[in-house]
Amino acid sequence: MFKKMMVVPLILLSLLLPLTGSATAESVNLVSGMAYTVENGVPTQHSYSNFSENGATYDSEDGLGIAGKLTDGVRAKSGVKDPAWYATFRSRSRYVTFAFDAPVAVDGFSAGFYHDSGSAFYAPRYVNLYLSDNGEDWFLAGTCNPSFPLNASSRRFDAKLSIEPTAAKYVRVEYCCDIFGVCDEIEIYGSKT
Repeated sequence: MFKKMMVVPLILLSLLLPLTGSATAESVNLVSGMAYTVENGVPTQHSYSNFSENGATYDSEDGLGIAGKLTDGVRAKSGVKDPAWYATFRSRSRYVTFAFDAPVAVDGFSAGFYHDSGSAFYAPRYVNLYLSDNGEDWFLAGTCNPSFPLNASSRRFDAKLSIEPTAAKYVRVEYCCDIFGVCDEIEIYGSKT
């Protein structure tokens, strides 16, 4: 009798296990078309923050609280003159910050950059992912670095990082900008559940 009583609960438990596993949310790009802000890593008064040359503008209004180039889903197809790039100049780094209405589960990011040491467009030496529940206290969730030297020939650098799913209401990507930098898209992966 005791053996029969144990078998029935085990059978019921085994029927429930697949249901629990299938309830896991699929990871998607949480910031597609989303507005964001862009801040410089250090003040720019000594970095020629409004540098422009031959019609190219750096640090335009793209990141001032509107949906812009970094979340429009358009990847650059050619060199640095492709209009899909968001261009930056010096000021140590850029902080691209996304604010969600409610906490989300973040499990990674990707960001696309162009590298051409011959024209001073460098892929960032580091790309950091920060998470926060209040927008003031930040936790460094991970760092991504290129696998090639900074004197390498022209190429695309797609920074990618996966982390354990972590709840956050604010997500920030920081990328280094030594001289000129261009980024075409930032994607934050996770789920809204």
